[in-house]
Amino acid sequence: MIHDFCGFFNPYFCPKIRKNLLFALAKAQKMRYNIEKGGEAMLYQKLLGGARPYHALLVGHSVFGDHRHSELELSYCTEGSYRVCIGGTSYLLHRGDFLVIGSMCVHSYDNEGVKNLALNIEVGPAFLSGFFDAFARLHIEKPLLSLGSDERHRELHALLEETVMLCREDAPTAELLIKGNLYKICAYILKNFPPEDAVSRNLHGVLSIERALEMIRTRYAEPLRIEAVARENGYRESNFCKVFKAVTGKTFHTALNHRRVEVACMLLRDSNDAVESIAQQVGFGDAKAFCRVFKSITGGTPNTYRKNAGIQKT
Repeated sequence: MIHDFCGFFNPYFCPKIRKNLLFALAKAQKMRYNIEKGGEAMLYQKLLGGARPYHALLVGHSVFGDHRHSELELSYCTEGSYRVCIGGTSYLLHRGDFLVIGSMCVHSYDNEGVKNLALNIEVGPAFLSGFFDAFARLHIEKPLLSLGSDERHRELHALLEETVMLCREDAPTAELLIKGNLYKICAYILKNFPPEDAVSRNLHGVLSIERALEMIRTRYAEPLRIEAVARENGYRESNFCKVFKAVTGKTFHTALNHRRVEVACMLLRDSNDAVESIAQQVGFGDAKAFCRVFKSITGGTPNTYRKNAGIQKT
């Protein structure tokens, strides 16, 4: 089947395809599509499902590169401080601060060596059912709330503090109470962050090139030709290039090279293989082309990277 590119739509607004879409998402493997540049990476995570279709965990945030997922992510700082970047905007959270990260928003954590503790929540279609339509369209102009100093959000503050306490308990009823609190927290968010009228596009966009992203992740060592990749994804080549660039912000070949360099960095760190051998292993025909692409992405040569990583070729 050939798809003509005429813009994206939010598939959750179409009840007839929602069931099939959720089934396809549940089957999809976690996709790692790396667009590494300066150590950052893009990660597409599969939809939460199963017996526990949500996350509510106490975590210490360190470093986690660019990633996105269909779930709504909520982060509440309970100790210390940490920094979250959403779509290029950086937010510093202190104790009592609450951050809302919308569905399919690119975000990252960069807190190396910083002591902190956060309640992190992720909820998606499997948890929110038909209400997820509204969450996928949330208008989040100011995603950071300072709950400790704002009496207007006393109800939300109390719910989050209670959830933190429940996460620390081993009581058999704790999970049920946490689940109830998550529904209350989500209802509170809908009241304070009204949905946009425009439909959400990113989720369908990622799904439409899902096979291409998986090919980049797993078949980077092969000589992937753009016309063959487009055909396997059900597109004409020109339309595929438009869709891929619109979703990822990069061309297919640029994304493929970033994935190849990501794997090459791992091999340079963890093995003593010669640069020529690594070039072949990650899909480059010759070492010169590999070194040129590697330097354009990382800013240095493979040997320099290996030296800085503390692994010298013997």
